[in-house]
Amino acid sequence: MAPAARLANTQFASMLAEVADRLEAQGANPFRVRAYRAAGETIDILPVQVSEILDREGPAGLMRLPGIGRSLSHAIAHAADSGRMPLLERL
Repeated sequence: MAPAARLANTQFASMLAEVADRLEAQGANPFRVRAYRAAGETIDILPVQVSEILDREGPAGLMRLPGIGRSLSHAIAHAADSGRMPLLERL
């Protein structure tokens, strides 16, 4: 991916927070809402860029972070590749 297309951590965090807000507004499972919020907060305070972790370790590197499991790591990796998060678009 070209460096100019890379999302900043704040952009990933914003996407995840927006997913959490929309899920919450729709009455989704509170655990799912909290998972998206927690992942966004984790990414927001990371000292390294998500793109660097993905370049070095792929989605497995994200799964080593607090609050980020398999599903979220793949959603974040997809956003890193495409600049979009399909779940956010569906909501």
